[in-house]
Amino acid sequence: MVITYNWYTAVSSDFGATFRYISPVESFPPATSTFCCDQRVLYEPSRNLFVWLLQYGDGRSDPGFERIAIASPANALADRWTYWDISAQDVFGGWPQAASDYGQIAVSSNFLYMTVNYDTPTVPGATAAGVFRFPLDQLAAGGRLTWLSSFNLGATITPIQGASTTMYFGRNETTTSVILLTWPESSTQTTLATIFHGASSPSSPRCMAPNGIDLCGITGHRLSSGWIAAGVIGFAWTAAAGGQFSHPYSYVQIVRIDAASQRLVDEPSLWSDQVAYLNATGASSARGELGIGVTFVSSSRYPSSAFAVLDRSTPTGSWMALTVREGTAGPARNRWGDYQTVARAGPNSNSWVFGTFTKQGTITETLFVWVGHDADSGTGSSPTATPIATVAPVPTAPPAATIPPTGASQARAALVGVGELGGNFTATDVEAVLAELRA
Repeated sequence: MVITYNWYTAVSSDFGATFRYISPVESFPPATSTFCCDQRVLYEPSRNLFVWLLQYGDGRSDPGFERIAIASPANALADRWTYWDISAQDVFGGWPQAASDYGQIAVSSNFLYMTVNYDTPTVPGATAAGVFRFPLDQLAAGGRLTWLSSFNLGATITPIQGASTTMYFGRNETTTSVILLTWPESSTQTTLATIFHGASSPSSPRCMAPNGIDLCGITGHRLSSGWIAAGVIGFAWTAAAGGQFSHPYSYVQIVRIDAASQRLVDEPSLWSDQVAYLNATGASSARGELGIGVTFVSSSRYPSSAFAVLDRSTPTGSWMALTVREGTAGPARNRWGDYQTVARAGPNSNSWVFGTFTKQGTITETLFVWVGHDADSGTGSSPTATPIATVAPVPTAPPAATIPPTGASQARAALVGVGELGGNFTATDVEAVLAELRA
């Protein structure tokens, strides 16, 4: 397992029971730009590769680049990586000297895809997104790397997780539409479709903590997560209070799209009448059930971590929800880390793993969480990990979309295991991303 945060990385060979920390700065030779912060990581099982994406540059005087690094599990444990650097000058039709930001990666059967936001110092406020496609066989061989790319003016483009022979991307276009980009492996071209949905509020989301800080200060309306399962594509984002559902606080809006017809299936939302939700990350199980990891906050509850599931055990239209960890403090500025990640706990698994974090006093507590039903765990028991809280008895099911319950680690039927990765990190906008390898 490999898990990344803003400024460091950790590896585990025992499914999260123990971790060893490595420094992204020390893992590679000196570069023309300095390592900044944003990182992503995933595991590609067919070629037995971890893919690690790192952002370099300060976004101002040093525009930087994105570094793609790959390693087998053995090499990842030994901190031995093969890498390539991709800048804004490498994208077709791109802007030289544009600064890279908010990189994302995903894989299909035979390709790695990278999306990057570009900000240019020569055109204040102008933004664009680059989309790259790299052959996985070339990455695995570790030699010369070729790619296809495109350059799109506008907002963040988000790839889906779980693709096979076709990759899909989403962009939040208006308050009533999402743009769906389709890129078959057999084609060099993408196609576009507009997916209309119920209106969300045009206002920016607000997520106020007890200390008066707005966690949604830089969140905006970009899609924070995408996935596919059983022929249904899903995208999630943070929406402001109000909209078609008249929700009282910011919430997670989800659209699900039939991949074959490219028509809207439904629009489940994850909301509460007590707290605001933000920065959702989702993944499907092998059965096509949906797991969402999310942060919640209110004027009386500091930023906390929750997990919600729409699966065979939940009534139609409702979520099974649990609080993973209550926070006791918030950030010092108007933002919160936006790289929490949920992944399927193995290629054919019906449970999930969740990389998340809270602040406990002055400490940023980083967590690796395994979520699912005991019957789906493969062993019928929790992994060996340092517990952070006692699991409470299964509570009475909450009303639809009125979550999460107060307290830590609830609903034994949903929570398989929680382990603490580490502590004593004082960053206020930690981002958690994980990739897992499980036999």
